[in-house]
Amino acid sequence: HYFKILSVLLFCQAILTIAIKSPIKLLFAKLEKRQYQLKKAQRIGNMGSWELNLITSDFTWSNQTLLILEFDKSATTFSYPIFLEMIHPDDCEERKKNFIAAVENQSIYNSIHRLVLMNGTIKFVHERGELSYDQENNPEKINCIIKDITEQKKNEEEILRLNINLENMIMERTIQLEEMNCELEATNATLEEEISERQKVEEKIHKLNDELEDKVKERTS
Repeated sequence: HYFKILSVLLFCQAILTIAIKSPIKLLFAKLEKRQYQLKKAQRIGNMGSWELNLITSDFTWSNQTLLILEFDKSATTFSYPIFLEMIHPDDCEERKKNFIAAVENQSIYNSIHRLVLMNGTIKFVHERGELSYDQENNPEKINCIIKDITEQKKNEEEILRLNINLENMIMERTIQLEEMNCELEATNATLEEEISERQKVEEKIHKLNDELEDKVKERTS
């Protein structure tokens, strides 16, 4: 009788274990699929993510973040202080202001700035993050995405350069046309003076001819 009860208990335990493990396995499978999809989306969009605990300073990041930063994790351990050192010196203050504004206003953190990578390369990135707060409404954690917009910035700068060149060409052409117009006006004024002088001369000639004809008529009569 004892062994029957034990067998039933073991059977129930086995059923219970299967019943518990199956949803857990399914959950892990869904989680792995979700992580794969997230990594794929970040890779395609050239976008990474990172998370910073403002209380414990724990810092985590995605692999795509390291790819954007061209960081060799085999050489040294990546950390938030190292990440901060990459921010371009001229952009540090502006990024800090953006972060403080997000904390004070409890709004989305948003910053576009340059990074100086460890190999000296300069990249433009767009960071956008959401802050979470504790029960006393103190900032506790920030989850942030980081997107490489270097090519976009290069394109914008190239378009700006082309626009400036175009404006300069238009300005130069306008000046040339104005100078040509002034020359034409001066030439027209000169021609008008010459025409006026010729008309005066022709009038004098006509007058002299008339006087001469009158004198000839007088002598012949």
